[in-house]
Amino acid sequence: MRHNDGIEFLEVDTTEARADARNRTRMLVLGGLAIAFVVAVVGAVSYYSVRSERAQFSADLRQRLEILVTGRSELVASWLEATARQTDRVVDSELFRLFATELDLAGSDLSQLVAPATPGVGSLAPQIPYLNQALADIVRTTDFVSAAMIGRDTKAALASAAGMVLSDAERAAAARIFETATPVFGPVREHSAGLVMDYLAPVFPPQPVAAENAVVAVFWFTLPVGRALQDFLRTDPVTQGPGAFRIVQASEGRYQDIDSTRAAAFIDADLTGLTAADGSIPFALRRAVVGDEPVYSAAAAPGAARWWILWEVPKAQAEAGLRSFLANIFALAGLVIVVFVAAFGAFWWRFRNEHNQSLARQFRRLAGRINAQRQFLDSINNTIADYIGLQDEAGKYLYVNPAFAKAAGRPLEEMIGLDDEAIFGHGTAQRLRRWHTSVFDSGRPATAEEEVFLAAQHRHLQISKVPFKGEDGEVSGIVSVARDVTELVEQQHKRERAVRQTVNGLVRAVELRDPHLAGHSTRMAGFAVAVANQLAAPAEVVTTVEIAANLSQIGKLGIRRELLTKTERLSEQEISEMQRHVEFARQVLRDIDFGVPVAETIHQMYERLDGKGYPKGLAGDEIELPARILAACDVFCARIEPRSYRSAIAPQEALAILEDNQGRYDIAIVHALRAVLHSVAGEKLLAGVTPAA
Repeated sequence: MRHNDGIEFLEVDTTEARADARNRTRMLVLGGLAIAFVVAVVGAVSYYSVRSERAQFSADLRQRLEILVTGRSELVASWLEATARQTDRVVDSELFRLFATELDLAGSDLSQLVAPATPGVGSLAPQIPYLNQALADIVRTTDFVSAAMIGRDTKAALASAAGMVLSDAERAAAARIFETATPVFGPVREHSAGLVMDYLAPVFPPQPVAAENAVVAVFWFTLPVGRALQDFLRTDPVTQGPGAFRIVQASEGRYQDIDSTRAAAFIDADLTGLTAADGSIPFALRRAVVGDEPVYSAAAAPGAARWWILWEVPKAQAEAGLRSFLANIFALAGLVIVVFVAAFGAFWWRFRNEHNQSLARQFRRLAGRINAQRQFLDSINNTIADYIGLQDEAGKYLYVNPAFAKAAGRPLEEMIGLDDEAIFGHGTAQRLRRWHTSVFDSGRPATAEEEVFLAAQHRHLQISKVPFKGEDGEVSGIVSVARDVTELVEQQHKRERAVRQTVNGLVRAVELRDPHLAGHSTRMAGFAVAVANQLAAPAEVVTTVEIAANLSQIGKLGIRRELLTKTERLSEQEISEMQRHVEFARQVLRDIDFGVPVAETIHQMYERLDGKGYPKGLAGDEIELPARILAACDVFCARIEPRSYRSAIAPQEALAILEDNQGRYDIAIVHALRAVLHSVAGEKLLAGVTPAA
């Protein structure tokens, strides 16, 4: 520990301490990675196990439901077929078919059957009471509710019970049989005898009369279905598992759930959109037919009836085994993770206990090194040539090293408590104060170069300011480290002057070679710099275009003088020779270090955006920004200046030529050039140009 002018320093960092810290960090990272790996593996295994179990559960349940509904549907189909066969002895009876034929010939008018004047008919009229009685006997022996023969006028010509009257819907159903000649089962409906279902069968003549398979009447049978429905809905939880059968039928544009335990049980069921194209309802999780409970269900249609045999399993019952499996999987996964974390915790506890003992030994060794470190820091601060200081938030110096005090021309103890204004003066202090406040507020270090007067001497300082944080992590001051770079800056200025003198000498050599280029490079440099500033280009681009513009014609030193001053139009060979000036320029400038890409810019300034420039035929963004700026400014300055083979044109005309060739020149640069022409700087640059004739 060292106290110097109110500042406290403590250094306890050693190689061993850092190694120990790295070991602890490494152990924590490895432990964390191991735990993460175990969690990931357990999670992946659990995920795939659950997904596999869900898929197997769904496949098994689907298969079971489809087997149940298919088997029960086949049972219903067999029952319907047997019921239809019971009516065959009536439908196929020659006596009933003959009567139906005579009835159809008489236009379904019973009065015509008994009229003696009707030729060829009436022979069966006395048989009507007998036929009615025969129907009544058939109904009684078959447990049918009723039977009737319906004529083409859709009225009952024969009936097992007197007074049978059909509704409009029933008459329409009978009429469809005359058209389709196909027997059908009607929907289950309410009746005084309970739940019944109608069976409509076509009656054909003994021999074809009008056409083959012509229907002459329809037999209408009404049969009870309550007991059959009870059998169809009966379930065996031992063999069939959880769930229950339901029978759903389509009737008059809606779906109904049929419950055989009640005499009139028709409950609306919403199955819209669930009926498959083949008449089945596919396996899916959906709302129950009755109520809002979610169920797994599937259905099959018997075929002849307008029914679906549906098996529903409540979701909660179906997934009971799956939920138990999921609970076991999650419990096992959690147990594995807990066991692993507990094992790592025990290992970490033992490791920390050993670490604490090691740390105690380290601190004892560190105590013996603090004094050596204190002396080492003192030697650095007292001998380093850089100016080191610590300022508080108000800017007052709490500490300075001897080098800083010596440069300021003040005793070390007198520097404490002074601010920048007392040391550097008012103007410099204002700049440093703004910088000081910015670093203090942002908490980020910063570096810059400042030109100052220190002890009445003009100096260039490279200053770095770093936030100084206390034990609470808050910024409490600023550490400044200043390096005197006056000698380096002066050498840089000398180098820049030498480069500029070299450039000027090369420009004069070009102008002596070709008098028409006198002032061209200087004027082009002025316009190029103005355009670059108008585009807000970086300082490096501005410097590049200025130097490159001045040296842009240097390559023409390698071109024959008679070719440069030729007044006639150049031939293709002469044009090719003239274009070699860019390669000459590269050879002349390649060994000169300008600090910016001057040679490359000159090499590209004759390229065009459409790829028709030279020497490489670059296009678009392949041409760098400095070269695009020089391309436009070179053409503009060349056109407003006279040449050996042509006279000059007005600036506005030259600008118009650039604007008309947007495919060759960057239009943004051309617009910037126009803005420069209308500025005071542009007017000054044009002041020495001879007006066009």
